[in-house]
Amino acid sequence: MFLFSGNCKPPDLNHPCDPKTLGLTLSLIVKAVTNDPTTFCGIPGFGSGQAGNQGLGLTKLAGKVQGLGYSSILKIKNNREEEKTILTNGEFEYDESLRLGETYTLTVSGQPDTQSCSVNKPEGTLTDSLKNELIINCELLPFSLWKPNPGNDYRISLDGSKLYMGGSFVFVTPPTGAIGAISKATETLTPPSKCNYFRAYPVSGGLDITSIISDGEGGVFVAGEFATILGQTRNNIARIKSDCTLHSWNASTNAKIESMVLSDGKLFIGGNFTTVNGIAKNYIAALSPSDGSIISSFNPSIGNKIWQLTVNSGYLYAAGNFPSINGTTVNGLGRFSISMLSFDNTWAPVVSGASFLFGVMVSNGKAYVRGTFTTINGNARLNIACIDIASQTVTTWNPNITGTSLSAAVMYGDTMYLSGSFTAIGGQSRINIGAVDVSTGLVTSWNPPNSSNEPIYYLGVTNDTVYVSGPFTSLNGQARINIAAYNRSTAEMKSFALNSNSMFTTVYEWGDIILFGGSFDAFGYIERIAAAAIDLDSGVPLPWNAKFSSGATIQKLYQYERRLIFSGQFTSADSNSRNNLAEFDLDTGNLTSWAPNINQPATAMVANTDSIFVGGNFTTINGTTRNRIAELDRSSGSLKSWYPTGGASNNVLDLGIYDNRIYASGVFTNIGGLSRNFIAAFDIGNSTPTSLNLSSATASYFLQTLLIGDTLFVAGIFSNINGSPRTNLFSIDKNLSSVSTFNANIVGNVYNLFHDDGKNLLYIVGDFTSILGSTRQGLARVNLSDRSLDTFQPTFDNIVNQIIPYGNQLIVVGNFNAVNSTYDARGLALIDASTGAWKN
Repeated sequence: MFLFSGNCKPPDLNHPCDPKTLGLTLSLIVKAVTNDPTTFCGIPGFGSGQAGNQGLGLTKLAGKVQGLGYSSILKIKNNREEEKTILTNGEFEYDESLRLGETYTLTVSGQPDTQSCSVNKPEGTLTDSLKNELIINCELLPFSLWKPNPGNDYRISLDGSKLYMGGSFVFVTPPTGAIGAISKATETLTPPSKCNYFRAYPVSGGLDITSIISDGEGGVFVAGEFATILGQTRNNIARIKSDCTLHSWNASTNAKIESMVLSDGKLFIGGNFTTVNGIAKNYIAALSPSDGSIISSFNPSIGNKIWQLTVNSGYLYAAGNFPSINGTTVNGLGRFSISMLSFDNTWAPVVSGASFLFGVMVSNGKAYVRGTFTTINGNARLNIACIDIASQTVTTWNPNITGTSLSAAVMYGDTMYLSGSFTAIGGQSRINIGAVDVSTGLVTSWNPPNSSNEPIYYLGVTNDTVYVSGPFTSLNGQARINIAAYNRSTAEMKSFALNSNSMFTTVYEWGDIILFGGSFDAFGYIERIAAAAIDLDSGVPLPWNAKFSSGATIQKLYQYERRLIFSGQFTSADSNSRNNLAEFDLDTGNLTSWAPNINQPATAMVANTDSIFVGGNFTTINGTTRNRIAELDRSSGSLKSWYPTGGASNNVLDLGIYDNRIYASGVFTNIGGLSRNFIAAFDIGNSTPTSLNLSSATASYFLQTLLIGDTLFVAGIFSNINGSPRTNLFSIDKNLSSVSTFNANIVGNVYNLFHDDGKNLLYIVGDFTSILGSTRQGLARVNLSDRSLDTFQPTFDNIVNQIIPYGNQLIVVGNFNAVNSTYDARGLALIDASTGAWKN
């Protein structure tokens, strides 16, 4: 018997169970009647179960997601406009059953914040095997990897896509450089999927973004003091397009730009520079906004620094330290005709009593000047005054500030916001921040709380918010590091709490994002003392936090089985006492109970089934003498009996277990009471060195050993081994008797070796410029089959310390800042393992 409900109708007997006619409703009714999900009218294979799908020729749109990062959100949509949200890697499946042979489309409708995901088969025909063939692959967006700061001397260990790092840093940060971006709607860090991290950095010298303005075409000009932005060289000024990519526009100055304005097709810049585009231009210049060339007809003679430029009613106003313009005394304040590109020598108000003028704002026929003065033209004014433009005299306008300094003044509409170090405005209590009416100078009711009495040096005002910056770690009793925000209407402190390692100096509202420029190089950072974990798929830090003691440094990471040991200078980890050694469970992230008490860091570690052997420059463990080498129980951390008599005479830098032997290398020349030249071997269980010994070595130390087959490769600082000239890298048989003919002829130092046994390649990293007679900078690889140099040739501008393969990439860490002549690597880079191209 057939039962029907809803829109279902009896099937055409020539086409039974047509899914377009019956849909899923009929199959569910049949299931209820027959009580068999795989039959229909007693005929096997025509129900709604899996067998039924096969019998009807049905399947579901399904596939796999790979590479999706931690906390990432991916959205996909099929040709029926059904959107699906995916949070984890693995299989996905749409609910609806479809006929085999139907066409489908699948698109990414929502990308994760820091990733780009693509469908390998975005359209096609539904088949039973499609679920094993349809793959959505997600990759990290270029240059969006968070990195430790400050410093770039890290050690790393990899667990799947989790990159563990140790060093002397105190936080991890996105690669913002001196420009940070937040969403206007959420006031949270803008991900690179919306607008790239700008990565404004110095190469040497200072760092400060002082001015950001519209370019008139949807993009922005940025200026200040920097050497690279978005990975390319730009000296103190750059143009960024509306899609957040770098414009080809390229002007340059030899020193800091403090201010710029765009007016009448001219970009005016002022600052501390003396050349523009290589041509002498003292402190002020006009540039073409289209190509960056100098507008040569504008060439005033100014004798000192300009702090601020502003435009009003056809004039360019300048404030600064200059005493004169074109020979006319102006005392730090002057103006130019924009149309004529000439100095207006008829406007020269007397500004006496001011050491410097830092700012000028013009509105309604008045020029408001800010500087270092307590009187101006004989009138008592603290750091701010109003000059009538027509009469060129100081007006009675006076906010009447009580305090020591006014650091910032910003006009927004009819209101002027003030900040600095003061206690009152107009006789009313205002702690370092307040507002006055632009016309009258009278204090307004806007009174933000600042119970902690922290000075506020910079302001940025948008329609809804007043952003403040100063050298504070808390404001009004709430944790705020250098940046905070108040509601512009209510004056209440906002929840906005993005950390910055220095202050902002300018704020610019750009569409639906807000840009901050300043002297920081870490904006929106997360505190991590000496250790952190980064998800390499998404590029963001993981919640894991070792919580090492303040001032901690990590010198060595060692991973074995599902444990990770950190060694360095610290007294606690995760709020538990730990002296220089701490172990974490990689599955749970928790600190283990393993807690040997070592008086100096272990710079070498290696484990076997029962023990962890440690080397370094320590002299005691758990209160017992152990000179630079020892054996610890893997479970308890207690000392075991193995100990070469007297230990080592100097630092042990590396340990390795090969063929049931422990190889120790370092700075020592005596170990276990026997003379050994920087390297010694012990049979497991025997604390007396074997007879293996180099006959001679002209060396400072051996840094690492690596056994490949029967050949031992050794890196360090040396020039001759067993009578054979070898510079900083040699290979020898594992019995230390015969130095091989392989001579890398390295010019520079080698710090680390890595064997890619799958490809039979030896990676060599360090601080060198040449190997085997060919140029290589910091990283090279040798084909072990014939000892020839591979064509792989990335370049680094400074030391490379360590590499780890990661899929088709290499994770590279060191003291470098540039990779392949592109800047802002900041000591950590992901490069293509085949080509050497920098990927992140």
